[in-house]
Amino acid sequence: AATYFHNESAALICDWGINPVQWRREVRPGYSGMKRISPVTGMPERYYPPRERLFQYLISICITGFMLILAFSVMVISLNLQGYIHKFSYSKNYLLYHSISWLCEEGQYFDPSGKGPMPYVLLYIPVILHVVIIQVLNKIYQVVAIKLTIWENHRSATDHENALYIKRFFFEAFDCYIALFYLAFVENDIILLRKELVSLYTVDSLRRLATESIIPFLTRKATRTIAKKMT
Repeated sequence: AATYFHNESAALICDWGINPVQWRREVRPGYSGMKRISPVTGMPERYYPPRERLFQYLISICITGFMLILAFSVMVISLNLQGYIHKFSYSKNYLLYHSISWLCEEGQYFDPSGKGPMPYVLLYIPVILHVVIIQVLNKIYQVVAIKLTIWENHRSATDHENALYIKRFFFEAFDCYIALFYLAFVENDIILLRKELVSLYTVDSLRRLATESIIPFLTRKATRTIAKKMT
């Protein structure tokens, strides 16, 4: 039966023009399951019932949902501190928090008009904090997504990688762009959208410059200086 199955599979691969490398789905080394005789090949194999994986999927959804709520909360706090959510906003009854939004009122620390102390310096702090927290949350969820995907016990490496990519894509897309989505489609304010877009990408570009160029350069230079002193 196994020989017949392989012969028929090879014939269909040729007829359909399928790449054998793509067709063949090797069992992932970390895959676990009960032993059984395959109804297709008649050979022993490890089998994990799909019904049992539904519980893992449910837990993954709950944990990811909690992380998304956390990312959304960070966005709300950031927009309150920048004055983008105010008393005239559509969502003022739900997302405006006077306990923090007063910091961006006229003459206060984060006054966007520049009338507060240290104008055009302090007002960038909420944006900087938002960018930093976005990166931190993405790093945290990257670890969480790996652990959840391993726990889901996918049979093939392809299924495992696809599940991991889907988790990370949706979370990081939500985390990075939810503020822009809110300003564009909820507030419908093109001016605030442009300001937020420029602020976020300017701060993120500076962060990349520091972490990818300046810090490695200074670290390498310090290492060489220490090595010369030791010799």
